[in-house]
Amino acid sequence: MKSFPGFQLAERSKSGFTLIETLTCLVIVIILISIAGAAGVLIQSPSSQARCLNNLRTLTVAWSVYANENDDRLVGAESFQNGRPDWVGPVNRMSISSSVIQNIDPEIHLGGSPLLPYLNLQMNRDNAFQVFRCPADPSIAANKDYNQGRPSPRVRSYSMNAWMGGNNEGSSRFNMILFENRSQFSSLPPSQAMVFAGERADSIDDSALQISMDGYLDSTTLPSPTRIIDYPAFYHGGGAAFSFADGHVARKIWRDPRTIPPFTQERPLAHKVSSHLNPDVLWLQNHATRRF
Repeated sequence: MKSFPGFQLAERSKSGFTLIETLTCLVIVIILISIAGAAGVLIQSPSSQARCLNNLRTLTVAWSVYANENDDRLVGAESFQNGRPDWVGPVNRMSISSSVIQNIDPEIHLGGSPLLPYLNLQMNRDNAFQVFRCPADPSIAANKDYNQGRPSPRVRSYSMNAWMGGNNEGSSRFNMILFENRSQFSSLPPSQAMVFAGERADSIDDSALQISMDGYLDSTTLPSPTRIIDYPAFYHGGGAAFSFADGHVARKIWRDPRTIPPFTQERPLAHKVSSHLNPDVLWLQNHATRRF
C-alpha cells in the first residue's frame, strides 16, 4: 500500500467495509432522514400502513352492510341536510384546536355513527373506535374534561369522499353525480369509486373529503383551474390510504409537492387552494365522481 506524507490510505478489509466507509454510509442515511423530515413526510413502519389499510377495509365493509340493510341507499358524507345520516354521526366536526373535546372523546364524536353497530358485531366498542384512526396519525389534543386533561390521540383520521351521498354544493354546477345509492355505480365502476380516505390532521374539519371538480379533464369549459379543497394524508411514505366501493384498499403516493405542504401543527391549512395541472388532483377527481 502506497503511503503519503501525514497520512496513510486505509486498507480495505477482506471481510467488509472500512471504518471510514461505514461512517460515510451513516452520514448519508442521516441526511436522507433529515430531508424527509424537512419535507414534512413522516417515516412510518410497514405495520402502521397495513393496520391503516385494514381499518379502511373494515369501515368499507360496514359501509356496504349499511347499504344492504337500507335498500342500497348509501350513508352520507356530511349529509344531514338531505335526510340521510352522516357516516360519523351527529357530532361530525373536528378542529385543529387542542381544546375541543370531540377531537379526543370517541363517545362524543363517534358514538352516534350509523356504522358503529356493524363494527360492534365484529369487535368490542373500544376496538371499534380504533378503526376510525390511522395508527400513523401523529395528532394529539387535550381537554380538562377528558382523561384528566392529559394529551390523547385525536379520534379520527379518515373522511368520506364528499360525492358519496354528501352535501356537495358543486354537483349541479358541474353536472356531476352525487352518489346516493349503489345503482349509480355505472359510469364510475366500484373498483374506481373512492369511499374513505386518510385526511391529514391540519385539514380534517368535518366528515367529508371535499374534492373540487374545477378543471376536470377539460379546463377550457369549466370555470377555473384545478384546486385542492381538503388535503389527503401523507403518513405512509408520502402517500395516503384509500378504500373503494368494491371493498379493496390501496395506498396512493403523491407526485406533486403541492399536495404535501408542511404540517402546520396548531393551525388549519388553507382550503380551496389553486393547484393547476396537479396530477394528484386529477387522480382524486378521477376517483371521486363522473358527469351525468
